[in-house]
Amino acid sequence: KAHKQGTPLCPICACINSPTAPLSQFLDNLLRPLFKQSTPTSVESGIYVAQQLKSYSRSERFTLKTLFITFDIIDLYTMLNQNRAIFYLRRFLQGDLQLTTLDGIPIDVIIKMCNLVLKNNYFYYDNNY
Repeated sequence: KAHKQGTPLCPICACINSPTAPLSQFLDNLLRPLFKQSTPTSVESGIYVAQQLKSYSRSERFTLKTLFITFDIIDLYTMLNQNRAIFYLRRFLQGDLQLTTLDGIPIDVIIKMCNLVLKNNYFYYDNNY
């Protein structure tokens, strides 16, 4: 909402070539399966929603009174409270899942890696970081 008076701009740009991108990808591959297991109602794309609705419509749970609620989350990453995200990630891994390690990596190390990615966003433009 850059048109509003006094609103600071938060640029959103692809950071695919950033120094933290490989670590971010590694963490995504490590953590995504845990989230998929624990939140089977997560939606990743519109195509997925259409497939699930088609499957759901064939079940006995689908009635004329069934309500579907959707919402569009925008600018989630730029609005994310990084410290709170780290707190909830730790709570999810150590509290909910009761993990001390994941694929041989201590949870404290995973948290430090996530902190590094969240707090060190760089982007590459015109041969400059």
